[in-house]
Amino acid sequence: MKKCVLSKLIILAAVTLVLGALPGSPLRAQTLYHITDLGVLPGGSYSCAEGINDSGQVVGWGDSASGSRAFLWDREQGMQNLGVLPGGSSSFGEGINDAGQVVGRSDSANGSRAFLWDREHGMQNLGVLPGGSSSYAEDMNDAGQIVGDSVGDTVRAFLWDREHGMQDLGVRPGGSSSFGEDINDVGQIVGWGDDGASGWRAFLWDKEHGMQDLGILPGDSYSFGEDINDVGQIVGVSNGKAFLWDREQGMQNLGVPGGPRSYAEDINDAGQVVGYSYPDIGWRAFLWDSEHGMQDLNDLLAPDSAGWTLHSATGIDNAGQIVGRAQAPDGTYRAFLATPTPVG
Repeated sequence: MKKCVLSKLIILAAVTLVLGALPGSPLRAQTLYHITDLGVLPGGSYSCAEGINDSGQVVGWGDSASGSRAFLWDREQGMQNLGVLPGGSSSFGEGINDAGQVVGRSDSANGSRAFLWDREHGMQNLGVLPGGSSSYAEDMNDAGQIVGDSVGDTVRAFLWDREHGMQDLGVRPGGSSSFGEDINDVGQIVGWGDDGASGWRAFLWDKEHGMQDLGILPGDSYSFGEDINDVGQIVGVSNGKAFLWDREQGMQNLGVPGGPRSYAEDINDAGQVVGYSYPDIGWRAFLWDSEHGMQDLNDLLAPDSAGWTLHSATGIDNAGQIVGRAQAPDGTYRAFLATPTPVG
């Protein structure tokens, strides 16, 4: 599950589960968040988390003595440098599945290549679509299917698996480009594409229906799909407003507290959404749920995590653990893990 920054067109209040009593309901405990500093790679000064799996393993990237490198973090081994493809100069980790497989991109003077990394084989080059010059892997599911983009004269969303290799998902009717962002365990893919007339639209793709336009919020002109959970709920942004989409209710505005912009990045199977908003005080991480709405994660930190400023929340697992990028008390920028801790 997944981004510190969107890798394409946009830089795409963690929820307090302040679980107060509703009328007629029992009082429930408050939940605060404990921050773990994930550190930096050897020779590095900053790091950024992009995604987390249900085992609590975190993927992202940071600088090192040799340049930007993808990393895998876990509690036992800390932050591990995943290296680069042969001839590469930098790498960026984007997604991770529950098997601990990592996807991302490795850059070189000849362009970028999507990669798949695992402990047995290391970093593998996934190639490009015919006519492509670069490719970017964005996320993968537990079946090992990978989604991303291949760049040539246009950009095309792709689906990769070991049996078929890299497959072009096409474009919206009349369109020329598409971007693939996430895939769930059912094989549904979310992203965005143009249609040559009405502009960029978030889409849902599956084998049965192909690419379906998810529309925009009222009065808006574009939308981007970012993540999809195993229930089929989708999050993204419509004209600078975070949205949640499902088949029953369509596209819902999650709000822009403090204005003027909010960006939804990830959603877990319980429907908790993380992202970041841009109020007057600057970028702030948020978590949204249907009961409490959108809340600033910085307001929900445990006392032992005072002094942190959480700028973006980019991934949430099914245990409610959140990752992203923050400014540490010493002023440095770090990948963080926010662990929910019930109190009271």
